[in-house]
Amino acid sequence: LIIWITSLSLVIHTNLCYGGKSLYETVGPMPVMLAGRWDPQFPYAHNSLLTTAVLHPVFSILTGISIIWETHICAWLIFSFVPLAVYEIHSKFFNYRIAMLSSFLYMFMPFFYTQELIMYAQRTAFAVYFMSILLLVTFNDDLTERSKRILLPFFLFSIATSHYGAAYFFLFTLTIAIFLLVIVKARKQIFSFNTYALYSTILFFWYIYTSSSENLNWVVGFGRDIWVHLLEFLQPEESPILNTILSSYSLSINITKYLNLVIVALTFIGAVGVGLPKLLMNRAMPNYVNECLAISISSTFILPPQILPHAMGGNRLFSVVLLFASPFAVIAFLKILEMFRLHEKTILKIFSLFLCIFLLFGTGLVSNIINTISGDTIDYSINRQIDRLNIQEGTGNGKWLLYWVYRYDSTIMASDWLTRYASDKKVWVDWPIRAHFIVPEGSTASASHY
Repeated sequence: LIIWITSLSLVIHTNLCYGGKSLYETVGPMPVMLAGRWDPQFPYAHNSLLTTAVLHPVFSILTGISIIWETHICAWLIFSFVPLAVYEIHSKFFNYRIAMLSSFLYMFMPFFYTQELIMYAQRTAFAVYFMSILLLVTFNDDLTERSKRILLPFFLFSIATSHYGAAYFFLFTLTIAIFLLVIVKARKQIFSFNTYALYSTILFFWYIYTSSSENLNWVVGFGRDIWVHLLEFLQPEESPILNTILSSYSLSINITKYLNLVIVALTFIGAVGVGLPKLLMNRAMPNYVNECLAISISSTFILPPQILPHAMGGNRLFSVVLLFASPFAVIAFLKILEMFRLHEKTILKIFSLFLCIFLLFGTGLVSNIINTISGDTIDYSINRQIDRLNIQEGTGNGKWLLYWVYRYDSTIMASDWLTRYASDKKVWVDWPIRAHFIVPEGSTASASHY
């Protein structure tokens, strides 16, 4: 109850302080609402994502409220249960203190309670939710093997149709996990080669059928883009993650950034330095411990490639990684401080204090105190909505933080003109300008802007 109430409070805070939502969640489902049916061949890339295309219209119609409010309420209820699932999953394999701290670690990450891409674009949130349900079913000793195998395809399909980026990442994680399970010759496993074959078949055939392999082409193109730009490796201007690490912002944002990097490092160190040796050395662990370790360790292997040029999806990917691997951050913290001969309970209290400091800076409470004492808005937090009025009424500092997702009216007018009058010819513009145009998703080559 403590976990869920805390979680619900944080996501309600996020949604109530910000009235906007992604166009994909609000405008995208409108054709389904107007037509009264879902057309799998509708020329719109996000039409393949049933959580957006079907779930939102259905809930909106059943509740009799506008789709704007429906997307808010769905976010509150659906995503608020994920930290509870984190606790339920990991309490089966770790002690309850580590599971509890893992859950609060997940909630206190900025991607959870700020108006970042996880909540702004809820497709990832739904994918994470369905992954958590899949893990709860898989690691539930009260269910028979037959029941699990019957339920498995439904949740695999739900993951595949929630968000293509998260779905491909889950395939990547499953690939490495099954490889590790083969090495240790694990028995009694749900994540088998048959599961892998079923999920990959669902994933690829679904997107080929509903989007003319648009998303598969995107993945291939993204890989090719990284390969072409490998010569720019470790150049901050080409790597969003490195650019963020090396850039300097306000005090609260900088401290939040560094604490976030500490958590990323702890998670990877715990997975590779503690989890992987345990899996390889203890090959006959009972009650799905092998599978839990394998899939948790595998998820962290997506972290190092994030420094590659043109890599993307950092926050969204980390929200999935921590679903599987959050206990490793706590365990790594334990192992490091145990070298100073501290007792486990003392170390966990220190980690609790670390999380509290992380939350104080991330939510903007520290920046509000600084601004109140100074009498001016001199500090900003990553939770930009808490400083909305101060930023709007200010001299211009921090407005990039508040309005980064918006498009200028001139951009909207230019995009509309190009769509209407230049759809039968190519229009050549610089890449930074093209990135801000509103281009019809899933449009034909003749309607694309280059």
